[in-house]
Amino acid sequence: MTKTRRAVILTVILLLISAFAADVSVFARDCEELRGDVLRLHVIANSDSEEDQAVKLRVRDLLLDITKDRVGDAVDKADAERFFAENAAELTEAVNAFLRESGFDYGAALSLARSEFETREYDGFTLPSGEYDALKVVLGAGEGKNWWCVLFPPLCVSAADGSELPAREYKLMQSGGTVRYKIKLKIVEWFRYLKSLFE
Repeated sequence: MTKTRRAVILTVILLLISAFAADVSVFARDCEELRGDVLRLHVIANSDSEEDQAVKLRVRDLLLDITKDRVGDAVDKADAERFFAENAAELTEAVNAFLRESGFDYGAALSLARSEFETREYDGFTLPSGEYDALKVVLGAGEGKNWWCVLFPPLCVSAADGSELPAREYKLMQSGGTVRYKIKLKIVEWFRYLKSLFE
């Protein structure tokens, strides 16, 4: 192979790597923006007993039923967070009253918190790993398996669909089935991990 041919092949390889790196960089930025626009519901059960796991889902349904109209009317994530911050005491009391009436001797703690989530599939959507703001509901000791969904935009509610998401975010979340998307997600996860080692 001549030096000229080698140089051309090397140039093409470098251009392909550079283009892929730029693509991944844009993808990582889009993932970060998506995380910033989403509010999750995160319910953590008291334990992994059958009863505690069952009541976790009933608490989820209670909260979604109480808040669905207000969350559905929220204009953005900040508006939804304001609602939960202003009504935290009332929502906590509603959950605690439900637990008491259901015969459980523990209560619930509700808070808006930033939590780390792994990459997850959700009804045809994929949410990239990373830190998200969430309405965190800890039942009792909070030592059981958790349940989560997207509270805003209101994807937890069965009537909600992807059309409620901004087009860019809907496309990003829906593209989770492709191999290329999953490769980029994995690269972004590696980059975030390496970055965390130096923080």
